[in-house]
Amino acid sequence: MTDKAIAITKLTHWYIDVENLGIKSFNAITNTIKINYESILNHFERRSTNAKKSV
Repeated sequence: MTDKAIAITKLTHWYIDVENLGIKSFNAITNTIKINYESILNHFERRSTNAKKSV
């Protein structure tokens, strides 16, 4: 998947699905995604990441 519009849609659906499950153990990851939403989606425009490359 390389299109940012598709990524926005899929991430939004995932987020809503996880929230609707009501599983409290997912709160940390949903909050992390909410805080970093734009940074996550920027990958689809610039193909950049702050992830460490494995050797």
